[in-house]
Amino acid sequence: TKAFVSQRTGNFSLADSLFKEAIKTRIKTEDLQQIATDYNDYGNFYLDSLNDYENAKRCYLQSISYGKKLEDSVVLARASINIGEIYLEQKNYKEALNYSTKTLQYLNVYASKNNMQAPTAQQLNLIDAKELVLVIMKNKIETLLAFFLNTKNQQYISSCLQNALV
Repeated sequence: TKAFVSQRTGNFSLADSLFKEAIKTRIKTEDLQQIATDYNDYGNFYLDSLNDYENAKRCYLQSISYGKKLEDSVVLARASINIGEIYLEQKNYKEALNYSTKTLQYLNVYASKNNMQAPTAQQLNLIDAKELVLVIMKNKIETLLAFFLNTKNQQYISSCLQNALV
């Protein structure tokens, strides 16, 4: 929490040190769930406060590594959608869309190889972490809209609308 306070007050150097210290301490406890969460939080710090995409992605990948050890679909999905967010901000829409699909797959939502296909409302209702569903769908819709605006390909706007109506 000290790291979050430092982040919110704009003391990014101290926040960075505190995040590193927290992770180092947490690793000693071998609490994999909390380590994965700490790495995700650290990635959010890099992304939201410093716009440091490379270090944010590195932290999210660490979170995914721990999520795989835990076989925790929510940990995997949170880190994965955050990587997708990086790609969305970098206007790498293909990768952003891939990560939206990968996130849905982590949550056991069938996603076809066609990344544009909308999941069903029934599939999304099975996910307990509703805030995650909102972020996934928001990112997917934004990505499809950006694809349409860049290419004028009607398939993208049609898919965008199908996903928005879920």
